[in-house]
Amino acid sequence: MSIRILILLEIYCIYAEICSRIHNSADLKKKLSKDSKLKDWSKYDYIVLENLQKLKELSAGTLLEQSIVGLMTWLTVQKKQDIINEIKSLQLEKKFEIAVFYSRRNFILHEGTAYSADLEYLVKLLEATLVQTLSVLLTYSSMNTLSDVIHTNSRPFLVTP
Repeated sequence: MSIRILILLEIYCIYAEICSRIHNSADLKKKLSKDSKLKDWSKYDYIVLENLQKLKELSAGTLLEQSIVGLMTWLTVQKKQDIINEIKSLQLEKKFEIAVFYSRRNFILHEGTAYSADLEYLVKLLEATLVQTLSVLLTYSSMNTLSDVIHTNSRPFLVTP
């Protein structure tokens, strides 16, 4: 496992703890619903991650504040850049896979080729891509179309304003 994945797992664990604490605090949920930047925090993960300072202010003196401070120490500038680079790398990999699918589709349609040696590999790759896309659609109930998935997955997470 790469160091970046370990960092992401640690960040996710702290993030999950923060969300759990928010869910358990009716007072804080009420404050978040009134704030225009934070009102959709339960729908979109990035809202919490991009507004940690504001959440820290709203949760002053609670255990949630301690969790937020812990997450903020993990999210140093270098770690943020590592995460952004990892996401960009994964996005480029998926764009390449889609380009390969498109090229193969054109080859099959225009050349009339029904089978080639790499077809089994491409079918497995296409299956994995579809499973990932469907899992995102099922995980986030607010996403109803493929455009929603593309928009959310293309978002530059953890970008500081």
